[in-house]
Amino acid sequence: MHFLKRSLLLLAIALIVAGCNPSSLVTTEPLPSPSPAANQAALASPTPINTPTTAGTSSPSETRTAHPTLTASPTVATSQPALTPSITPTSASQLVPASSGRRFRIEQRATGTQDALKPIALVLHTATISGTDLVLRVGFENTSDKGYDLFGGANGQDARLDDAAGGEYHPTGVSSSLRTGIAPQGGWQPGGANVGDLTFPRPNGAATYSLQFPGYPPLAFHLDTPLPDSALITLAAGTYPLTQTLYSTREQLSNIELRMQALQATGDRLIFTVGFANIARQGYDLIVGPKGSDARLLDAEDAQYEPSAVSTSLKDKIAPPGGWQPGQVYTGTISFPKPQAIADLRFTFPEYTALSLHFDRQGLAGAQITSPQGGTAVPKPTAGPEEMAFAQLQQLLNNQAQALQGGDADSYAMSFAGPLQTEQRKIAARIKQVPLVTYTLALAPNATLTGAATGKLDRVPVEVVYTLRGMAADNVFKNELLYSFARVGDQWQVTAVTSSDNPPFWDLDDVIVRPTAHFLIMARPVSQSILPTLEKETEAAYADLQARKLPLEQRYVAYFAGSESDFAQLTGKGASRYLGVALSRYEISGDTITTLSRAFYVNGAAFANSEQQHTTNDRRVTITHELVHLVLARDTRPFTPPWLVEGAAVYYSEGDKPSTRERLLSDPTFTDLSLTKLTAATSLGEHDVIGTTTGYEYAFSGETVAYLVQTFGEDKMLAFYRSYAAVPAAEVRDKMPTFGGSSVIDSAMADFSTKITPGMVQKFFGRDLDQLDHDVKAWLRK
Repeated sequence: MHFLKRSLLLLAIALIVAGCNPSSLVTTEPLPSPSPAANQAALASPTPINTPTTAGTSSPSETRTAHPTLTASPTVATSQPALTPSITPTSASQLVPASSGRRFRIEQRATGTQDALKPIALVLHTATISGTDLVLRVGFENTSDKGYDLFGGANGQDARLDDAAGGEYHPTGVSSSLRTGIAPQGGWQPGGANVGDLTFPRPNGAATYSLQFPGYPPLAFHLDTPLPDSALITLAAGTYPLTQTLYSTREQLSNIELRMQALQATGDRLIFTVGFANIARQGYDLIVGPKGSDARLLDAEDAQYEPSAVSTSLKDKIAPPGGWQPGQVYTGTISFPKPQAIADLRFTFPEYTALSLHFDRQGLAGAQITSPQGGTAVPKPTAGPEEMAFAQLQQLLNNQAQALQGGDADSYAMSFAGPLQTEQRKIAARIKQVPLVTYTLALAPNATLTGAATGKLDRVPVEVVYTLRGMAADNVFKNELLYSFARVGDQWQVTAVTSSDNPPFWDLDDVIVRPTAHFLIMARPVSQSILPTLEKETEAAYADLQARKLPLEQRYVAYFAGSESDFAQLTGKGASRYLGVALSRYEISGDTITTLSRAFYVNGAAFANSEQQHTTNDRRVTITHELVHLVLARDTRPFTPPWLVEGAAVYYSEGDKPSTRERLLSDPTFTDLSLTKLTAATSLGEHDVIGTTTGYEYAFSGETVAYLVQTFGEDKMLAFYRSYAAVPAAEVRDKMPTFGGSSVIDSAMADFSTKITPGMVQKFFGRDLDQLDHDVKAWLRK
């Protein structure tokens, strides 16, 4: 079929924007009317062949998208009639090959001649003979490193095919992706393409053939490189492991790695398992940012596919609820329709390098980190002095931990400055007595390395993390030390070690380790003679609480300090006011609050000094009291009111003591005691500087728990206690202060307790906090 020659015009589509000056719009002369044959061909356009199932895409929020409007220069109408081309007969060898169904590789490309089209290359991939048609597979590819979009301009119907004899052919079919324009829905991703088919009548003339498209120079091609029938491969169903890590070119995401973990192929989908990992030393969050649906998959023709499904974890953003903890990996899945041109795929994500995958008939043949366009990836920025120091110091700490676990005291000591080596060898010898399962040293998340360029760093917090044989799997212990470092040559060395307010037990003095059926006891040599008694008392406390049906763990850690200063250094509490302390550490990770480092400390000096007038029975009560705290530690939160925490420990360790009740009622401070005030306190005795009222606060708290048990039952009281552990982690995280030390956090948690406790009391006991206070006091006076 022949078509009359006519001028090929690019229709100008005016994008009317509010406030646009009408005089700025470009006008064009009307196009010559097409021939009847052309009209019939347009009406008879068949459904495009091999139309890809690519879905529309949307530009991510981070992409700056250009929106040029394409216009054409005004054309001049001509009164001369269009001429029918004169076609010279050609020999059989010059005609298009006759066999139908043959595919030919072309792979020619052209750069746009208009400014708006320069980032978008026209690519002619293949040509296929199908019956009386010639189907050209074309793509409009974004060659820039930014997202891009076009409004208006030419579409697939504006293409033209010429042959060497002057024959001119117009499309009889256009893929849906090219019918309204050359841009994909939502615009181009970097390196992405809008791919589709242009179907023309088989030319009668000879090669060379030329594809004409408005805004691009002609693409000349021959049908001389046939593709074998096996050119398209299929990907077998299964899971293909991936280990590549993509990094971001954006400063805000520089500490968030995109870890490609696996690719699962099904009959019609490709499912990528990915993890977004925080490699920073501090927690990190994104208020806004990319989400899983911003990912794109590019096939061998660079056609871009948007996700068909995204896991719930990545639906709204790539950050976990509440942000990442240091080192946390937040995982999810991103699914795509399975492309037909699957030999080469490229996974892209906004502002990150890309993963290019190559497949053959055996499966995944290669994986490489590239740019989103498929070229060489942008190199990672050079680390600054602090980043370099962090890596070097962390390696030093790793070496120390490995030496300690391997019993190599010399290698461990050599990482310290000369004056410290003798003491560190002693510490290494003490650690050998401890039944460690794991042991690591790491720079604390709050460590700052300002001044690393000077080669000197003072009082850098270092976390000591370890697990102990026989303890519950979730009872991971964390202590903190303060290290000072100095660079000696090209190596760092530890020049000072300072204890924090909760150092490891073995760091301060010699240690005796004594395991029992339900405890791992650590004591000082000064307690050697009473160790058998301590073993009996701890086991007796365990048996007492077991008889009360409390949910005990299999084993606990009990520390017995040898002196008042030892107790104060280990716990951060004044030895003159505390007989014992149970310590736990709370960590918020995602939706979970974890209670770590569960152990209790007994102030041994308080019972060894006869002037203190504390009896052996007092020590047994103290051990039981602190053990109650550990038993309930998993259900305790920093905002559980102190009267409930301490009241439960008093109730289970002391039982019903009429003498305590009488002393409480006879003291003038009784009327001043208030559950409302105690709920707002960070701890009992918070404002008792000289220690005159703290004992009464403990006694009143114990009696309050006794009242709840007697009036509502023990199960109801424990359910009330555990309800604090059911408060969502996100709600707790919102109440955490951004800055400040432990005292600021304690104050914030006390404020939170005052807000939620009245409602919880009402829910479980049907009265407000003031009424409960009144009822407890009335009960005590009976």
